[in-house]
This record gives sequence, structure tokens and C-alpha cells, in this order.
Amino acid sequence: MSAEDKVIYLDTAKSGGRGAIHSAYDQLRQLAIKRLAALFSNMLDHADDALFERAEKAETNQDQSSYFSAMRQVRLRRKELEESFQREVIADFRALTSSTEARRAVRETKIDNDDLSLLDNEVLEQSIAVESMAGKARARNALALSHLTMRLDHLLPNREVNDRNNPLDPVQITRAFSDAASILELEINPRLVIFKLFDKFVMNELPGLYDEANRNLIELGILPSLKGTTIGRRADAPAPPPRGIAPAVPGATVGGIPAGAGGAMAGGGDESAVVQMLHQLLATQKYGGAAAPQWNGMGYTTGPANGGGGQAGVTPATVSEVVAALSALQRDDSDLELSEADFKALLGRIMVRQAGRPKAIGRGEDDTIDIVGMLFEAILNDPQLPASIKALMARLQIPVLKVALLDHSFFSSQHHPARQLINEMAQASIGWVEPANVESDPLYRKIESTVNRVLDDFDQDVNLFYDLLRDFLTFLDEERERARLIEERTRQAAEGKAKVDGAKARVDAEIQRRIAGRSVPAVVRTLLDEAWSKVLFISYLKEGESGESWPRQLNVVDRLLWSVEPKASVSERKQLLAEIPGLLHDLRTGLNGILFNPFEMTKLFKALEKEHIRCLAASGTVADQVQAAAPNPVVEPEPVPAAAPMSVAEPPAEPYVETVDEELAESIRALQELAIGTWFEFTMANGSKVRAKLSARLSGGRRLIFVNRAGFKMADKSLDDAARELQRGTMQILDDNLLFDKALETVICNLRDLRAGQ
Repeated sequence: MSAEDKVIYLDTAKSGGRGAIHSAYDQLRQLAIKRLAALFSNMLDHADDALFERAEKAETNQDQSSYFSAMRQVRLRRKELEESFQREVIADFRALTSSTEARRAVRETKIDNDDLSLLDNEVLEQSIAVESMAGKARARNALALSHLTMRLDHLLPNREVNDRNNPLDPVQITRAFSDAASILELEINPRLVIFKLFDKFVMNELPGLYDEANRNLIELGILPSLKGTTIGRRADAPAPPPRGIAPAVPGATVGGIPAGAGGAMAGGGDESAVVQMLHQLLATQKYGGAAAPQWNGMGYTTGPANGGGGQAGVTPATVSEVVAALSALQRDDSDLELSEADFKALLGRIMVRQAGRPKAIGRGEDDTIDIVGMLFEAILNDPQLPASIKALMARLQIPVLKVALLDHSFFSSQHHPARQLINEMAQASIGWVEPANVESDPLYRKIESTVNRVLDDFDQDVNLFYDLLRDFLTFLDEERERARLIEERTRQAAEGKAKVDGAKARVDAEIQRRIAGRSVPAVVRTLLDEAWSKVLFISYLKEGESGESWPRQLNVVDRLLWSVEPKASVSERKQLLAEIPGLLHDLRTGLNGILFNPFEMTKLFKALEKEHIRCLAASGTVADQVQAAAPNPVVEPEPVPAAAPMSVAEPPAEPYVETVDEELAESIRALQELAIGTWFEFTMANGSKVRAKLSARLSGGRRLIFVNRAGFKMADKSLDDAARELQRGTMQILDDNLLFDKALETVICNLRDLRAGQ
């Protein structure tokens, strides 16, 4: 029997309990394995460079050999490493739902002080490294990790989940890595390098994984309103269903649909509260504040829409009769653009044909028609929804009205599949820009086919929306994965460019600072600008300021500038004479290191030789020598203060706010606080509009990279420029609130405003 066969499922007596738990847990496991595998692979991508750099700096041949040996092992056994790490993570997930506790028992073994004497120094160092990584990650992610553990505990009622068995706890992850890395036969120094890389490229990225895991579980309705750090789980709390399926609520069924299929609202209130509030607000407008109709599980308790005094012989239609009439309209291929009164009159005529006698629309059903009409009016007035998508969404009004009549939890449950389907289609359209041939666009075709399925197949069984939601989410996952890979390459290219631009700016700043106030001969300017700047650039790009080469090569610049300044005394000329051979050697070595053109180097050195001869000349005063050699007088250099340490990667925090007007500062702060992934709409010079999302902040947040839905770069803007565009309105932040929820809030606010104005 496999480990998968030993998974424990509880509440299986409840409808869908076993499958719901399995699906939710499986989604979390797949997300974790996918994200951790990607992070681990990225870490291995950097292993070669890190080990090679250590080998270059090794002080002994033995140390250098150990780093090169580690490089070879990692290259040759990379696939084995990745597979081993994934197996360890999968085993932790299986252990949590397995009927046996044997798995990972060895991992819980503690090392006490008496045992330390039995460990050699290398094992102890590795143990300390593992515990340090896990401890730092736990401290950084305390709240998110606590919420994730509680949600897992809620998801698995018969298994206590804690920080010792949570598969995504940093201790579990670091130990999974340690076990996987044991296949490498490495000496302690290269092994610790690998551990540091794991800390940097995997453990430091765990916040994103925890956020996504918690967000997915919230979408599944698992403890969605956790706040603070301590929220317990009821012992009898039912397991939540998979994404897109709301928990079943006991009660009567209407048209084969559970009367509470959407589950309770967040916060645990009565799910009919929203429905009653909507009807009561509408009653104030339509009936002068008369009591709102009450839902009894099969229909509304009040009479016809005119208050119950309908024509003689006219009886109120049942919900099923109204739904049947709506189904006839739904199957009608003609586009309906009718006023509310005309629509209701048409509905009445259809009911007459179907029932053989006049039927009046009940007050509750009449109100529901009005409420859904207002919802779709708000949806179709949303400026963020593209026109072509609006046209498709509009076709869902009659099916959605049927859902609202059959299942009153539609209004109150955020997890109702029909609501979620509308929200997901709208969310997917946020970054969509209508192409010239809309019919060829994959997203448009998918939404169109989904809408057509609803119109063709939906009668009274809401399970169709469950199936369509799953299918649409699968499509989005595949599309987002393709975009993610492209976006990752786009971001890496932008990061590389930012690093190059930063290095160039740093080199230029250092050279300009040193020549400021000096009269520098043309050959020296050429040597610095066209040759030595490249040496500095490569050094900065490879090692940064902390490397050994950077200060040494800047010192060459200082020595070069000093060497071409007039020497007023014999002792200075002797010092220059002694300095020249070493200076030329260092210049030649550096230029050879970047494969500088030997012919050009010879020309520069000959010209530099003339400048040195001029400075070494003993006849005449210093002023006479300079006047004869150069058309411009020498300007005595002003004292230049030592350069403050600069860093392209970490500039001073918020360097802009103090130097700009308050309105611009506010726009800058708004951009700084936005989450990566926020969508924007840009108005181009020709008036056209494009949409792109914030993909990365580079150069310490001073550059913003935007990509389209496919992951390709759309814009690269400085923080200041983006803030100014935000002020001018040529760049707008798009609201990422759920479309249906936003429309429902709009309807409620409008009804309240109307009531307050009476």
C-alpha cells in the first residue's frame, strides 16, 4: 500500500467531505512543490559562479581544488539533487496525512550538550548552519507561518498540525534540503557555500510562498478572516471544499441546488442577511418601506409585485415557473435590449403560454429581477472592463438571474461558483488589451466558450458553474505559467541592464569626481574615458565595491592624475621617476585584462610618456613648463572630500521625497507602497491605451519594470517619471477588487443613498 493510500480523510459522511479535503490539500502540496522546486533550481543556477569565485580567492591549492571539485559534483549531480529535494518535500506532505508517524521521526531528534562531544567540527558546523537558516526564516515569517499552520490544522481536523510537522515550516524545508544535499561528497567550506546559497535563494523567498499558500487557502474559505496571531479552530469545524466549491449548508433544496450552497458569509453571519438587506432597501424605493419579502426555502412569502392585489384570477407564479420562463428567454438567440417593465411583461407572456393561464411575478422575484439588473448595470459601467468582455458578460444576465432566484446564498457567499466565475473572468481581463482580431485571442475565446456553455447547458443545476469554474481556472493557471516564465526572463534581463547601468554610472561618477577642478591632458582623459573606465566597469560589475580590485584600480586613477601634474621640486620629480614604471605596469596589466587593443594601448602610452617627460623637465619654472606644454593655464586642484560609500543596489531610503513638491511626493509614496503585480493603464501619445503590470523594482526601487499579460516588457520607467505620469493621469492604477463584489457594494451604496435622500 502506498503512502497516498494511507491518507486520512475526515467528515466523509458529509457530502463531498473526502474529495474536498483531498483537493484542497493536494492544491497546497502542488503549489509548494512547484514553488520550492523553482527556487531550488534558481539556487543551483548560482552555485557555479559562487564556487568559482571562492576558488579564485582560495589561499591554498587544496582549498581551490575543493571548490572546483564541488563545482563538478553540483554540475554532474544537479538533476539528482533536484529530484531528491522534491522527494523530501513530498514525503513531508505525505507524512502529515499518513496513518503512520514513523516518517521524519529522525528529524525530531535533538542534539543535547552531552552529544556534542561525539560530533566532529564539520558536522557541528553544518548543524549550526541548518538551525540558523530555519531560525531566521521562522522569525521573519512568524505571522504568515502561524496562519498557514492554523489553516492546515483546520483543514485536517483529525491531525494536529504544528510547527514540528507542518511541511512548509522552515525547519522541515531546511532539513529536506540537508537530506538532499547529503548525496554530495563535499568538504565543509564548499558545503557551507551551498548552504548559504540555499539561505539566500530559497529561505529568503519563503514570504512569497507563504503569502500565496495563505491566499489560496483563504480563497477556499479556510479561516478567511484570521487576524493577529492566535485564533483557535473549533473541534467540530467541517473541512472546507476545494477551490470554487462552497461548503454545503444543511437545509432544503431548490431546483436540486442546496439552499445554502454558497456557505456563510465571512464572519459567520446568517447568509440570508444580505438578501434581506437588499430587499428591505429596495422596498423603501418601490413600496414606501413596506416589509420586505421573506424567503422560506422554496420562494418568497409575499404576493405579486403590486402588493398582492392583482387582477382577479391571477395567481403568483412559483419560482420554478419564473425560472422556466427565463430559460425560454435564455435559449432565445435574439439579443434582448428591453426596459425593466418590458422585460417583465415579456416574462409574463411567456408564463401565460407555458401555464395556460395568467401568472403574476411575485414581489420577491420581482425585486430579485431589479437587483440583478442593477448588478449588471454596475458591472457593465465598470471602466476597467474592456468593451468586448462587457459584451460577453452581458449575456450572462438571465442565467445569473436564474441562479439568484434559485439560490439566495448567491448574494451573500463570496464562494458561490457563479460569483467566482464572473470574478475570475473579470480579473483575467484586467491586463487584457483588445487585439485587432479579437476572435483569435485565447482569453477572449475562452470567456466566449464559457459564456456559451452557460447559455446552452444551464437549466437549474448549479454544478455546471463548478465545472466551468474549474475549467477556467485550469486555463488561467496554464496561461499564467507561460507568462511567468517569460516574465522571469524579462525581469532577469531588466535586472542585468540595471546592474550594467548602475556600474557605468558609478564608474563615471568616480572618474568625474577625481578630475573635477584639474587641468587634465587630453591623453589622460582618453585613457580614463575610453580605456580605464572599462577596467573599472568590469571590476565593479564582477566584484562590486567590496572586492579587492575596485579600490586598487581607483588608486591607479589617482596615481595617473598625480603623475601628469607639474612637479615643483627635485624630490617630487624623483618620486615621479620611481613611480612611472609601476604605474605603467598596472595600467598595462589592467588593459590586457579586458583585451584592450594593443595598437591603441601603445599610442596612448607614447602620448603619456611625453606628458611624463614634460613633468620631469628640470629647466624653467613650473609655470613656464606648463605654459609651454598646454594652451590653458593649470588650475590648482581644490581639496576633494572623500567619496561617501555608494551602492547601486541600496540607495538612501526615499531620496526623492524631500526634494519634490508634496503632491509628487505623495504619488511617489503611493507607487512605493504598491504590491508587485499591480496593474496600470497607460495613455499613449496618440491617445491609445495599453495595460501593464508592475513586475519588478530595480536600482533600489528607483526603476519600475512593467510587463503585459504575456510577460513581455512594456515599459521601463524611473520612479520620478512614473509618479509624474500618475499626477498627469496618463498612468492610472487599476482596481483589482473582485468585479461582482464591487458591483454588489455599488448597488447597496446606491440604494442607501436613495433612502437617505428621501
